Formats: sequence, C-alpha cells, structure tokens
Amino acid sequence: MTVGYRRFNVVEWYPKVLENPSTLGDAIEYYDRAIADARKCFSPRGEVQELLADQAGIEHFYESIRDDAAKIVAFYEKEIKQLRARKHKWYLTSEEANRQYGDKLKPTEVKAFVDSDREVQTLDDDAFYISMSLRSLNTLIEKLRQRGIYLSMIAKLRASNQHEIFIDASRPTDSDY
Repeated sequence: MTVGYRRFNVVEWYPKVLENPSTLGDAIEYYDRAIADARKCFSPRGEVQELLADQAGIEHFYESIRDDAAKIVAFYEKEIKQLRARKHKWYLTSEEANRQYGDKLKPTEVKAFVDSDREVQTLDDDAFYISMSLRSLNTLIEKLRQRGIYLSMIAKLRASNQHEIFIDASRPTDSDY
C-alpha cells in the first residue's frame, strides 16, 4: 500500500519566498495540493496496524509543511510591520509629504494614507492568502491527529477480540434497534 504523502515531494518554500517574494503564489498552490493529497488519508483503508504504523510519519510530514507555511506568515507579518513603520515615518517627516499633504497631518490621516498605500495592500493581501493556507494546514493536522486516535482505538478493540461498529453520522439513530 502506498500512502499519499510518500508520493508527494517535499518543497521548502520559506527560503524561496525570502529570496523571491513573487514565488508566494507557487507556495500557496503547493500547500493546496498538499492539503488535497492529505485528505486521501482521512478515510483509512487497509490493514489497521500498517495504517497506525504510518500515522506518525504522515503527521510529521504535514507538520513540516505547516511549519514552512508558518515561517512565511511570520516573515510577511514582520515585513508588513516594517513597511507600515517606514511609510508612517515618511508621511510625518519627509519634505515631499509635507509639500504634498501639508505640514500637520493627523495620526488618523497618516494611518489612512498608510493603509491605502498600494504596496502595503499588496503585502496585506499576500499575508492573508498564506495565512489561509496555514489555517487549512492546521485544520488538516488536527484531523490527522483525530484519525490517529481512531486508528489506535480500533487497534485496541481488535487486540481485545472486540469489534468496532460504524455509526453513520448523517443518519438519525433509531432507538427501536
């Protein structure tokens, strides 16, 4: 049996995005493919002991992808903070800003100018998209951990010569049975 994550190539996007921020779209696409690939693991099929043996590797694999995405999110948060500070300082201290907007800009006006800056908005959008990938990866890992718990419960039941039952959550239970 070939587990999905073994067919998936690991790519660390953090160094690539640091070197060239335009690769962020490729990183997000990679994370989306990883999530789609991992969803194949949610319905365990095959020998329980083999599935359970693979569980730690599966979790570790997708946790490393999640950690890579988290580094990119942290990088973007830092970049946005620094860019906002530079823009804020420019509006308050530069000669050009004084000529263009007047000598005394109010803090709320400066904040509005900084927030509406195209460069700031672009970074904010990029940070939003990568944070959504990170959120999906966190949800994925939680589901994979739940899968591991289910598999270990099934293995424990089978080891004690008991059988698990399947409950279909999409149908109401009938107390007459």
